[in-house]
Order: sequence, then structure tokens, then C-alpha cells
Amino acid sequence: MQKKNHSTIDTPQRIRKKIGKANYDVSLYFSKTSTETAHDKLKRIIVDDCIHKKYHND
Repeated sequence: MQKKNHSTIDTPQRIRKKIGKANYDVSLYFSKTSTETAHDKLKRIIVDDCIHKKYHND
């Protein structure tokens, strides 16, 4: 799989999804100065969430 260079993307990626009678429009923006990949970011979010839930489980 080829990686895309996010610094060359000037326009947001747009996704339209219809769920039931509602239409959802989502625009995705990527920072030109980002140093982590999407995989790295998702992994960090999941790990942080697990740590947070471990110590704040009600």
C-alpha cells in the first residue's frame, strides 16, 4: 500500500453518508505539520482511552 503525503493535500477530503433519512457530510483535514501517521494517532487515542478508563471506571 502506498502512503500519501499529507502535506500536498490542500483541499479537505469529503465524505457523504446517508443514515435513515439523515444525510451526514464530513470534511477531513490533515495538518501539514503533523509528525504522526493516522495509525500512530489512532493507537495513541486508544491507549490513552484505555488508561483513562482503567483509573476512572465508575
